[in-house]
Amino acid sequence: MGTTVQGSVPARFESFLRGLVTTLSADPGVRAVFLGGSIAAGKADRWSDIDVYAVITSADFERVCGETPGVLRSIG
Repeated sequence: MGTTVQGSVPARFESFLRGLVTTLSADPGVRAVFLGGSIAAGKADRWSDIDVYAVITSADFERVCGETPGVLRSIG
């Protein structure tokens, strides 16, 4: 899986998204990570949040979901 953050990502989200993509892409149970919402549409404003989706294998789903809070805390 590639680890690029493409498109027009607001600067305030760029570091977090790079960390998230790098971390999740290193997990063999994660098949893809992608953005949705206003950031993906190129219409983010100061009120925008981050809509991130991950495609996870069924065998790894519970494990990855259980690790998610710790992963998010480690990224910041």
